[in-house]
Amino acid sequence: MSMNKFYLLLTAMISLFTIRGMAQTVYEIPLVVESINACDLDLDGDMDIILGHYSVCYYDNITFTILKDEGYNSYEISDTTKTYAGAQYSIFAERIDEDEYPDLVTVFRDCEKSKNYVRIWYNDGEGNFDYYEDYDLFASDPVSELSFGDADGDGLTDIFVRINYMSSTQQWGVLYNYGNRRFSKPVYRTYPDSCCVNDIEIGDLNNDKKDDVVVTTGGKGDMFIYYSTGRDFRERCLPEVWYTYTRIVDFDGDGLKDIATVITPPGPASDIMLLGICVNQGNEEFEPLYSMEESVLCQYVGGNKDLKMEDMNNDGLPDWVFNIEFYQEDGTIANEESGVRILYNLGDFQFTDPEDYQYVQLKFYKEHERRIHIADFNGDGYKDIATARRGDVWIWQPNYLDILYNDGNGNFIENPLNVEENDDKLKVSDCYPNPGRGEMNIRTVLPEGRIEVYDILGKVVYKQDITEEVTKIPTEGWAKGMYLWRVYSEGKEAESGKWIKQ
Repeated sequence: MSMNKFYLLLTAMISLFTIRGMAQTVYEIPLVVESINACDLDLDGDMDIILGHYSVCYYDNITFTILKDEGYNSYEISDTTKTYAGAQYSIFAERIDEDEYPDLVTVFRDCEKSKNYVRIWYNDGEGNFDYYEDYDLFASDPVSELSFGDADGDGLTDIFVRINYMSSTQQWGVLYNYGNRRFSKPVYRTYPDSCCVNDIEIGDLNNDKKDDVVVTTGGKGDMFIYYSTGRDFRERCLPEVWYTYTRIVDFDGDGLKDIATVITPPGPASDIMLLGICVNQGNEEFEPLYSMEESVLCQYVGGNKDLKMEDMNNDGLPDWVFNIEFYQEDGTIANEESGVRILYNLGDFQFTDPEDYQYVQLKFYKEHERRIHIADFNGDGYKDIATARRGDVWIWQPNYLDILYNDGNGNFIENPLNVEENDDKLKVSDCYPNPGRGEMNIRTVLPEGRIEVYDILGKVVYKQDITEEVTKIPTEGWAKGMYLWRVYSEGKEAESGKWIKQ
């Protein structure tokens, strides 16, 4: 090798080491974050981050922020230009129209007319959002929550809405997606006796390929299950046990989705929270299982935004993840006690003892609340933790987004890469779009080899020899959920990752 070529190679290697060693994990962001979401907005194989802000009437706060993944675990703010009234408690990106790109779903409040709308920003195909359409909610009370699912099983994303739980109307409803960016008027449900709606969760509970709705209410603490019948629902009420928040998740991998619950008993024990499970027995029957009195949840958990069910250790089973906030006398969060708690799923509806939870310390900035989101931000197959301080729209303070990366050994760290250990482990394959629907694509630089895809039970659902740079895998008949893909070369695993079917 000539001396000139050697210096060029050495310079390139130094540049690579420098870039990969400078992973940024703290970002200054606009004020008052109400929700965090993550999605590959431009379908480049990297996870982008979306922040929903609280923007009140007649106050020019940013409505949402987009951070694009620039590679090597570094993000750059790409859009803070949208300013309109609306509390973005549950911003999300999802494919709404017929193209493959995810669109951005937000809330818009017309302050002059006291009306609320779903405002959808449609993706231009490059991860930019310059065009929107508004869909009237025909409700004057503020919106507490937006969610999505396929209620009628037509393959199109419907939008679910929960109206402010302090309101006297107490409604949740669904806007059915007709295609071509058209939606039905919202079809609402109301509750008698001033019963408030604490939480709504969407998921297919009876495996009929139509998403159902779980609603928890105040008052008696009832839980209602609404089984979709297409363009209507069939109601069932579970016994009153003071359900507060719920999540729909398959705890034991049997293909039936169970209901995870946070239960707040009435009376003197109202500051104690129990973790419970309604086990799906099939045939629309559920067996309540309340086994954990969770002492670390003895104070306000920060709302339903902070209860997550995610597989944090890649064993195929969802774990409990909480962002716990203990407050000091001045109203700020106590740094030493607050943070993320993880209770690991041991299988057969057994979990780590509440006293032996894993504690993940967060950075704190004298704030009052934080928001949390779990996703694989660096594409290594492990779930990471992103948090953002809520801040205050009336008091200007620096606001931050923090990312802690899962190193695969139970540690959550700021810098996910160790150059000495990882320099020879460059990615040879990737999978996109992720999440996806009817097709997954695996791109690899390997000239030959084999691809295999497994479901969460470890069953091979697809395998094929590599013949092209991009292998297109049809997934229309697959159930929604998580899959593991592996690329083999010369009889050994060369790359693996997770793929989510929506």
